[in-house]
Amino acid sequence: MRGTATSAIHVLKFGGSLFQFEEGPERLRGIIQQLNRRCVIVCGGGAAVDEIRLHQKDMGLSDQHAHWKAVGIVDENTRRICKAIQTPVETTFEGNRPLPFGFLCHDWLKTHGPIPESWASSSDSIAAVVAGGLSRTSGKEIELSLLKSTLPDINEELDTQEVSIRLAEQGFVDEFFPKAIRVAQIEKLRIVDVRRQKTLTFSGAPGTSN
Repeated sequence: MRGTATSAIHVLKFGGSLFQFEEGPERLRGIIQQLNRRCVIVCGGGAAVDEIRLHQKDMGLSDQHAHWKAVGIVDENTRRICKAIQTPVETTFEGNRPLPFGFLCHDWLKTHGPIPESWASSSDSIAAVVAGGLSRTSGKEIELSLLKSTLPDINEELDTQEVSIRLAEQGFVDEFFPKAIRVAQIEKLRIVDVRRQKTLTFSGAPGTSN
């Protein structure tokens, strides 16, 4: 994954499946370095959230309660990966905090959303919403990278909004993701296969791969 020579801040969504990949933390550390450490990290929920989804009825959880329980796990995983790579965590964007840091989003989302309190939104949409909030607070250009265990089968010439729609249709991201991308005004989206070190890059102009 090649970095950019701009002052953009990069929101990195570290997929929950990558906790099963031994080299995941070191690969994340390398990506952060390539992006000049101008990064904010949000994690996926991984297997623990899959368990909630699978056993939600047995647990007696409404969609709303299941959603916020899953967001709590996202924060736990963000703490976990940031501890592994010796990076601090924050709960706010205020105060010009030094980069990189992991962002604990549960309380912030409660206030700043909006995001569906259901399975219509997952950590991919959460990362996009966080990117939008960071953009509004910092005034900086924000780029979003989804760090995954695989790449989608997708037309590399699509622009960011078009590709977000196709990814949702494929089930590669959640159904709210296209709207989250649009509202956050994300112009550059990267999808990174961390295991194979391959990247697809999409922008407002036709996307390219590298």
